[in-house]
Amino acid sequence: MALRDYVVKDLTISDEEASGRFAKRHALGLWCAVLPFFGFFGAGIAAEALNEHVAVHVAGWLLGLLMLAYVFLVYRCPRCGMVPRSSQAGATGVLVFPKRCSNCRAPLLPKHRWAQD
Repeated sequence: MALRDYVVKDLTISDEEASGRFAKRHALGLWCAVLPFFGFFGAGIAAEALNEHVAVHVAGWLLGLLMLAYVFLVYRCPRCGMVPRSSQAGATGVLVFPKRCSNCRAPLLPKHRWAQD
């Protein structure tokens, strides 16, 4: 997939296509969360061995920036381009396993066992 497929919204796609595209974005997001975690863990071990705690702080900032960039650029509904949030009153924050988009109601991860509304 090209970067355009991750960033650009498309109001004409079907429910199945929206779900498939978001599943790819979700899988990429999990890797963007898991790989920096191991890098941060490795930087902590290296910092302890070298008595350099600056490396841990730098790795932490890089991890945070990577996750922010991912949420703001890629982790969006492929149909309307909004970040998945809860549709329930009083709930805030980004959903990790959204069933549907709260804006356009496109199915995102409808069959996932941990899907949230």
